[in-house]
Amino acid sequence: MVTSPTPYRSDEGHFQKILDNEVQALKNACLEVYGNRPLPKITFVIIKKSHNTRFFAYDGQRITNMAAGTVIDTTIVHPRQFDFYLNSHAGALGTNVCSYYHVLYNEIGFTSDELQQLTFWLCHTDVRCTKAVKCPAAARYAHTVAYHARYFEKEPYQTTSQHHSNRDTTQDEDDLTLEDIKSNLIMVNKNVKNMMWFT
Repeated sequence: MVTSPTPYRSDEGHFQKILDNEVQALKNACLEVYGNRPLPKITFVIIKKSHNTRFFAYDGQRITNMAAGTVIDTTIVHPRQFDFYLNSHAGALGTNVCSYYHVLYNEIGFTSDELQQLTFWLCHTDVRCTKAVKCPAAARYAHTVAYHARYFEKEPYQTTSQHHSNRDTTQDEDDLTLEDIKSNLIMVNKNVKNMMWFT
């Protein structure tokens, strides 16, 4: 049983919406699973991988990429919120783009050093790479699963514009239920369903 879930989620910029919906949904799920037992504490972290901020190391003579594991958590970050930049990977070519982490909810009570260290360690757990990657493996896996999920639909859902042009054969995405989605999925073979086949 998970005792301290710490989800890392890709950024869409709607922090309050995520706090109101996703963090609350995670709490409700824990309440359903744990029942009368003590509930786990949650820390919820947003990752922004695409941004225009770049960092360099300067040794007095030349400019280079920062070393893997470098953290920037003062001066240019928010003065009151829990956020930091982490350069978790070594740059092979060109300029590294550090991931930006914003901690929305910290019920576990991580200190900045603890969460930065955990995040850096999680960047070393991707099964596709023997070195550290740009963000924690779980976030990369979630992206990969979402990408592959479209190949497991029997019939792709149509967009709202398609919905209006073909009202009889489509269903508005807002009206979809979990059962609708499940009934439209091709089931993964039982021999691989408990494996990380999506990696």
